[in-house]
Amino acid sequence: MNLPPPPAQKYEMLNHRRALPTYIPRADPSNHRRGCCRRCLCCFCTFLLLLLLAFVAAFLYVYLVVDPKFPAYKIDSLTISTFDVKPLDMSLGTEFTVAVRAENPNEKIGIRYGDGGEVSVGFNGTTLCRGRIPGFYQPERNTMVLAVRLSGKSSLRAGAAAALAESRSAGKVPLDVRIKVPVGLRLGG
Repeated sequence: MNLPPPPAQKYEMLNHRRALPTYIPRADPSNHRRGCCRRCLCCFCTFLLLLLLAFVAAFLYVYLVVDPKFPAYKIDSLTISTFDVKPLDMSLGTEFTVAVRAENPNEKIGIRYGDGGEVSVGFNGTTLCRGRIPGFYQPERNTMVLAVRLSGKSSLRAGAAAALAESRSAGKVPLDVRIKVPVGLRLGG
């Protein structure tokens, strides 16, 4: 004969079926900030890595594909029109014409020379004359000869005047030619 279980046993069976209480931790604000900082740091590091990769790719492109070479500059000729030394006040009046050869050996880089370029000729630390270079564009694989007229008046120090007279009598006057030009590059036309 089957009898129903006693009430105490019935209560224990129900007790076993009951769901256990779940533990919900309280939100810790420092954990939330730490997670946010980690995400920001990861985003920042990822951005730096992508930026570094972009720079490396650009460098490799320029180095391997464009293959840049330095342009060459030479002075073809220096013509002296006027070279007047006045011994009374140690002044010097000069007029020169300088022919500068600019060679661009690059296949994919053009060179833009901006306005405001200057050529100066000096002797023994004293600038004798100056001239302006006009702005122009030099295409790829091109050689140009640019003639620039220079003129100026300068006063010489006693030591410079004596050195100039000595060099002139020897037939060789060492001159410093300086060229300053703003330059821009143009890639691939």
